[in-house]
Amino acid sequence: MLHPKAISKIENKIKGTLINCYIENNWPQYDSFAVHLKSLSDEVIKHKKEWIDHLDIYLIFYDMVYEAIKEKVDAGDKLNGNIWDILGERKSNSLTEDIKDYIISIPRSYNIYIPLINNLEDQPENIELSKEISLIIFKDESQIPGGYSTGLFRFNKLQPNTIYFRQYLTGYIGKRLESICLKRVIGNFKVLLHQAIFLKLFKPISPMVGALTMAAFRNHYHIRKISVISEDLTNESYKLVETELPFDFSKFLNNIYFNFENDYLKKAKEKGKFEIAIASILKKVVQLIECEADETKRVKSAIEWCFNSYIVENQTMAFLQICIGLEALLGDDISISPLVETLADRCSYLVSPDIKGRKSLKDQFKKIYKIRSKLIHGNVLELNSEQMNNLYFGREILEYAITKEINHLNLGK
Repeated sequence: MLHPKAISKIENKIKGTLINCYIENNWPQYDSFAVHLKSLSDEVIKHKKEWIDHLDIYLIFYDMVYEAIKEKVDAGDKLNGNIWDILGERKSNSLTEDIKDYIISIPRSYNIYIPLINNLEDQPENIELSKEISLIIFKDESQIPGGYSTGLFRFNKLQPNTIYFRQYLTGYIGKRLESICLKRVIGNFKVLLHQAIFLKLFKPISPMVGALTMAAFRNHYHIRKISVISEDLTNESYKLVETELPFDFSKFLNNIYFNFENDYLKKAKEKGKFEIAIASILKKVVQLIECEADETKRVKSAIEWCFNSYIVENQTMAFLQICIGLEALLGDDISISPLVETLADRCSYLVSPDIKGRKSLKDQFKKIYKIRSKLIHGNVLELNSEQMNNLYFGREILEYAITKEINHLNLGK
């Protein structure tokens, strides 16, 4: 709970921002209130920087002001002037109170949903992987938060017969992929998805697309757009916010399926133990996600970079992401040794059990970093066919090193 003096400061700064907020053609003009909003934001961030940043404060203020103007405007009207004068004393004070109450309510409670598999076959029942992380399927439309309409003009953010990754958290979720809490959830989702593929629970299947045909050109636009759906549980009524994922990420998620080449998974499904098998495969992954120890942060960061290298279409960028992943996993903040030599040593000793293997691995590692250096310094703009092999080899090394490090963490013990 905030101290009453802090609450009073925030309220005064909101009022000062509103008094200076000028409306032109129904739109708040940023320049008119920027200085006052910065002061408000600085005060809020002192108390809530774990969950919210300056741009979030701006968007909260802007959206609530805009909604207040919308209620005031009749069709076709264009309002100009200070919002305090436009709304009047009573409504302006009420708006001040509403903005203050909303900011004070942070951290708020949310369920965050990310679509994982949209395959009508082979769907499990709901699986609670931990207190905060679940795999959820809405098989009955009445279960969908906010309701479900089958009308012509439906705007349903959550769909039936889709497997969702769901995470509960407290914090603040806005409409930005870059917001602190949403980045955290998406990062956790990437860790789970990467490890689920690596452990052969899921399998990405690339669609067959013909080259340089009109059909292939059109296929780009037929990719199902995928969004993160945030359910604000703090309100009595459901409030769902939709934040669209980047195209490359959506494209990748459109083609994720259960991997029934995995005999363990296949046999479990035949025996009616599908959910048990899924939970078993993901048990250590969820423990990794929820572990806040310093040594797990590097592992999770490396996994995210590795996952990003799969979904990005530019292979040069994928190569650089692999290098960053290796540095995240094997580097440190205080090393004074030359970067490449240090990373090569650590990687070779982590991955290889013998002297010959370590020497070979160090040599290959240094080749990767020679290519990285050329890319970074602009001597090379893209990978050639031979250098592409270094991308695949680097990713293989990174994934193997990640596995070794996860085993060393002794999660759950």
